Amino acid sequence: MTAPASPADGKFVTSDAVVARLGKTPSPSRVTTIKWRILDVENELMGEVPSLRDIDLASTDPAVKVRIGRVRTLVIDKVLELHHNPDGASAKSQEMDGIIASRTYRAGTGPGISFTEEELNRVRLKKPRRPKLGTYGAKPWMVP
Repeated sequence: MTAPASPADGKFVTSDAVVARLGKTPSPSRVTTIKWRILDVENELMGEVPSLRDIDLASTDPAVKVRIGRVRTLVIDKVLELHHNPDGASAKSQEMDGIIASRTYRAGTGPGISFTEEELNRVRLKKPRRPKLGTYGAKPWMVP
């Protein structure tokens, strides 16, 4: 059986951006895994926030660039979270020579990809709110 080919980079994030934030150079097989995770996270995010599918990465609009930056940050954070905690453990403990090292992860982490409502709100398209102009509270029992 042959190994699947290395996927292309994601729409928002490249594997180089994730590796740069990783702090160490991973093996080529780990880079392939990171590329797959980037695609997984981006697909999940675009499923949760459909307006990201239509975003133009070449746009010169400053608001779009800020939004793209937020999306990139979120995707990289999720990929690194999955990289550091692939089994979705909420607590991990190791003992060696009488020394116990334990690590606790935040609640809700797991092998699946999930986003909090706060994370999704940061990358959602903001709906413009129109001010209330000329409103008058009418009551049907009032005589004009």
